Amino acid sequence: MKDNVSALLLLLEREVKNDIYNIASENFMTNLEVVNKIIEWEGKSENSIQFVENRWGQDLRYAVDSKKIRSLGWSPQHDKGLYKWY
Repeated sequence: MKDNVSALLLLLEREVKNDIYNIASENFMTNLEVVNKIIEWEGKSENSIQFVENRWGQDLRYAVDSKKIRSLGWSPQHDKGLYKWY
């Protein structure tokens, strides 16, 4: 979250208006990494994971291109990870 805030502050300081910037750390995690982190928070074991078949047309990856904001000098400063927000 701190990286998002620093990117937004940069855009405010540069007085960027009426433009779109993707903010992304490009620290990719697999679905299994995300699930393992959540079950760790919940104090559950890996036995609680239920694998299912892939759906037809399933997206294999979600990503955004952050080159535009990086061209302004922004880069992420924090390690990858999920943050418990609930």
